Amino acid sequence: MQARALCASEKFQEGSRTLDDVQRSITDADQLLRAELEFARGECAFTDEPLLARVHYLKAANLAHGYDPHLESVARGDAGYVLMERRRADEAIQDFSAALATSDSPFLKQVLLGDLGLSYQDLGEWKTAGDLLVQAESIAAGIKDARQNQALWLLDLGRQHFSQLEYPDAKKSYSQALSIAGELHDSELKAHCLGNLAELALTMHDRASAEQAINSMEDLHPKDEQSFVLLLMKAELAALDKKQDESEGFLKEILAANVANTQLRWRAQSDLGTLYAEEGKLDDAEHEFQQAIASAENAFSDITSVRGRISFLDTNPFYDEYVRFLVMRNRPLDALNVAERGRSRALAVSLQLEAGRKGLNLRKIQENLRAKRQVVLAYWMEWNAESYLWVITPSRFKLLKLPSENEIVKEVDAYNQDILDHSAQDSPHGRKLYEMLVKPAQSFLPKGSNVIIVPHRRLFKLNFETLVTPSPKPHYWLEDACIQNTSFLAALENPDRERRTFSKQMLLMGAPAEASKDFPTLAHAPEELKQVEEHFPRSEEQVVSGAAATPAAYDSSDPAQFRLMHFVTHGTASDMNPLDSAIILSPSPQGFKLYARDIIKTKIHPELVTISTCYGAGTRQYSGEGLVGLAWAFMRAGAHQVIGALWEVDDAANAELMDHFYTALARTGRPAAALHEAKLAMLHSNTFHKRPYYWASLQLYTGR
Repeated sequence: MQARALCASEKFQEGSRTLDDVQRSITDADQLLRAELEFARGECAFTDEPLLARVHYLKAANLAHGYDPHLESVARGDAGYVLMERRRADEAIQDFSAALATSDSPFLKQVLLGDLGLSYQDLGEWKTAGDLLVQAESIAAGIKDARQNQALWLLDLGRQHFSQLEYPDAKKSYSQALSIAGELHDSELKAHCLGNLAELALTMHDRASAEQAINSMEDLHPKDEQSFVLLLMKAELAALDKKQDESEGFLKEILAANVANTQLRWRAQSDLGTLYAEEGKLDDAEHEFQQAIASAENAFSDITSVRGRISFLDTNPFYDEYVRFLVMRNRPLDALNVAERGRSRALAVSLQLEAGRKGLNLRKIQENLRAKRQVVLAYWMEWNAESYLWVITPSRFKLLKLPSENEIVKEVDAYNQDILDHSAQDSPHGRKLYEMLVKPAQSFLPKGSNVIIVPHRRLFKLNFETLVTPSPKPHYWLEDACIQNTSFLAALENPDRERRTFSKQMLLMGAPAEASKDFPTLAHAPEELKQVEEHFPRSEEQVVSGAAATPAAYDSSDPAQFRLMHFVTHGTASDMNPLDSAIILSPSPQGFKLYARDIIKTKIHPELVTISTCYGAGTRQYSGEGLVGLAWAFMRAGAHQVIGALWEVDDAANAELMDHFYTALARTGRPAAALHEAKLAMLHSNTFHKRPYYWASLQLYTGR
């Protein structure tokens, strides 16, 4: 206790010497005392050497295990806090979760739940973060000594609502937090609340509320980072009032201070770029936008975890302002280059396809399109501003302007529901989406076009084949075009031309033994397995089915040797952590799920992977990365193309579709053409399988 008091008084050397005395006076048998000693060493090291403190905290947690659950929880939670402060949220989550599992203290539980929520926010996992913060705030509300924590969780919950454009809920949370801060006479907490309320008011163009919050915040004389937040709010208010000189002065003051907060620095640079653009100082504006992008990309480079990289662009729309500026300057190719840098960065980096950094080679892309007679439609969505569509043909390049994202998203959600309800035939939403997304480019798209869609944001959840073309009579766009998807244009600039040799043609896994009542046996899985199997000579395929189809069997099959892979079973998609998405296989001592996080660890290079499961494309969509799930995992592992499902698949319809597909693939050798032909066969059948629910779920994704 004496050593901890010395360290708390910043007398670290004296505290450390006292702890050395303690260590000499106890034996190895005093495990609980040793745990307390390690925890005290962690507290003493926390200020100057946080990573060393984490080592001590973990030692304390391990020593306390089985002796003192509370000390174990506190120590492991503090170990997680060290990582959270260093923006290593995915690792921090593991510590917080482990601490929560051993804690029976309501006070400690609300702290751990709140820190978990904040960590998930850092990863862009907004829904999960919100659920955890609601729990933390609810527990804290019932503890007299946790009022300050309650306010902090309300602040974080407000940010969660703000990120999801739920502005009334954000205002309610921020205001509740401010009320508690006032009761506690906590000026620092009040400044945090007022800064968030000011940002919200400015976003909603509520000038009066913004000015009131800014003035109240200024009266508190905030320090450190909050003082720069105040400057940013004052700059944005001045810009709203067209006081450019005043706004510029505030922004330059932030940048001159070289603040450590990446988001704050990026926002000041981006705001300054917008300010210069409005003043007609176009070269200065471009310089600031480039600086803003550099700040964002340096922060991205510092992230080492896959999850952190996937969610990076959910934090802020880092590229939007610069794209809009370049469009305004009539520089469509430069705008496309910047947009490309904001597409699927985590996947592109892993595949070494970051063409956007040095600029796309449009001539080379067009040469490759000419060879395959293809046309590209590359989209870029912006919420409250016009969206963009770049059309690239073998001989033409054109930028078109589209409605805002919020208009398009309403139609996407409504039309997807029509498809799931089996009511998509001549849907007004399907027609409206065709008018919005395809008709502007119609003159570039003769009937029979091979179209590559480069989606953005919510468009990853839309199957373009199902859009309803109005003339000469209403019909699905599938009948006019052969469509596939890619996450970035660099895949078209540098297609993998290496001629690989494969030991075998097909790895076919599926029809597993029932692993859980949640995943009952699929009645038509053996039928699909047999139909696919018959398309290949037995000597050139490996079939793994029934009880033998376990997760371990995937790795032991040496998957890198196969040209094609096909999975016939259940699949799961995780919104909370998309890398927990899984292919359901037979039970084994190691479990029955082949997780996306394990798939990415095994390098493969098949020409095509077909995931004939529900939600193979994933359900979690990220602002920059698109849909992340099993298809994304196989592409990151090295698959050239992947077929994955946007929604649940009907196993009877899938067996029929796959039979058509492999028959066509044997003849054409081209997965896109084969899948297109198979879907047309379903559409033109006289069965209920002609509805898009049964054929449109599976989409083709090109990874490289």
